[in-house]
Amino acid sequence: ELLHEPHRALQAWSRLGVVGEGSPVSFELIALFEDELRRKNEIEAADALTCWSDMWWRWQDVEHLCAEDVAVAGPLEVFVVLGARSRGERTKTGSDQGVVPDYPKTCRILIARKRARKPRERMFQISSKRFSALWGEFLARHGHSSLPPHSIRHTGPSRDAYLGYRTLPEIQKRGRWVTKEGVKRYSKSHMYVNALAMLLPADRERGEQLLRLWGERPEISRQ
Repeated sequence: ELLHEPHRALQAWSRLGVVGEGSPVSFELIALFEDELRRKNEIEAADALTCWSDMWWRWQDVEHLCAEDVAVAGPLEVFVVLGARSRGERTKTGSDQGVVPDYPKTCRILIARKRARKPRERMFQISSKRFSALWGEFLARHGHSSLPPHSIRHTGPSRDAYLGYRTLPEIQKRGRWVTKEGVKRYSKSHMYVNALAMLLPADRERGEQLLRLWGERPEISRQ
């Protein structure tokens, strides 16, 4: 009976998916992927994935982030600037956008990488082509439907809406969406439930265990 569950989930995904709006994957799946990357010594991809999924980045944020964009006030007090105006950069919503990590693991990664780099040195040395290849291979191995890496940006807001961890205005602020329509496309509770349904029970259990190793998020969100 369990062998048919992924197939039924894939069918449900096809029915629920909205063309052009994107869909989340589960955070448990991201934790599994991050663990596999580390075991394969794909550290650049693993660290980028952790930060990307925690802070709801776009791929351009992974590519452009420099050491000088990370401010550290303490072991769990880290702030990241996206679209640095000083370098003539901008995100979709403007220059000098900011985000604070939720997870202690993300803070540790950013602090370690900042210390190891010069101010204008890129924090992550991985191409979108390489990451996409690793992502596609991972999804195929786990019997998951094929989704673009940008699905990772959908995960955090959809999960927080599902868990009630953040309100929609808080999600909009953290995700840096200008319009309410934009945040609604990314914060779909029902699609997060569907993402959980895509997981085999063993993968979900293992993902939950791995996610606990990221540390506890604050009881009340910092941002």
